[in-house]
Amino acid sequence: RPGSRPGSGSQLLADGRVPTPVEPDPELSPLLPARHAEDRLEGALDGMVANMYLELSTRNRELRSGFEVLRVENMALLREHGELRQFLLKLCAELESLTADTRLALGQPLEERCPTPDEPGLSACLETENARLAQASTALGEANARIREENEKLRS
Repeated sequence: RPGSRPGSGSQLLADGRVPTPVEPDPELSPLLPARHAEDRLEGALDGMVANMYLELSTRNRELRSGFEVLRVENMALLREHGELRQFLLKLCAELESLTADTRLALGQPLEERCPTPDEPGLSACLETENARLAQASTALGEANARIREENEKLRS
């Protein structure tokens, strides 16, 4: 038979080349269109997953960046809060000392001075802490009113 090698089982073209396999006609094989549809669906799903991953990854980076900015800002605010608190405590102590010196200069005994309420402690329950702060604020307001009265008496 022309164009075939003995024992090879494959046909050669007239010029001696081996024919390249040709993709079967989809009309000849009923499973081929289903396979192409599966491949297209799989490719579409892979593309969607890749896009979703890219979007989520970008959003995650943005959130982490925003979190880092907020974390740094929070640390700075906490540090500033502590410094301001220490400054105010020091100022209160200086004012108490000034008041004591003024009373001594006027000849008033130190025992007559208004007691200052203790600073409320921090609590794990915000409602309890707010209630303590409200009580402390009320007590400080009353103490300030008494001191104002005393100052008015001293001025007259």
